[in-house]
Amino acid sequence: MANKKHLTTLKCGIGIWNQWREEKPALQPDLKEANLEGYNLRKANLSKVNLRGIKLIHANLSGADLREANPSIANFREAKLIKANLEGAYLRGVSLSGKNSIFLPIRQR
Repeated sequence: MANKKHLTTLKCGIGIWNQWREEKPALQPDLKEANLEGYNLRKANLSKVNLRGIKLIHANLSGADLREANPSIANFREAKLIKANLEGAYLRGVSLSGKNSIFLPIRQR
């Protein structure tokens, strides 16, 4: 289950969440198995977050930072991932299907 404090902070809004992440750079938030279906997480800093088993169906993750996150066995069905950064994310068992799932080429460094 997700850490209640971490989930509550996220639900306060992306601005508050991103500021909290900046203030606590060593923290690796735990949102495991949270239901964020339909949430607007546009430009959210979700780097290094435990997203294992999270439900992000129809969520907007456009421009979100998911670098080195662990969304294994998560459901991103119909999620908007336009310009989301998934570099180094552990994507084993992730559902990324749906008409709104748009994938752009990943830039190589």
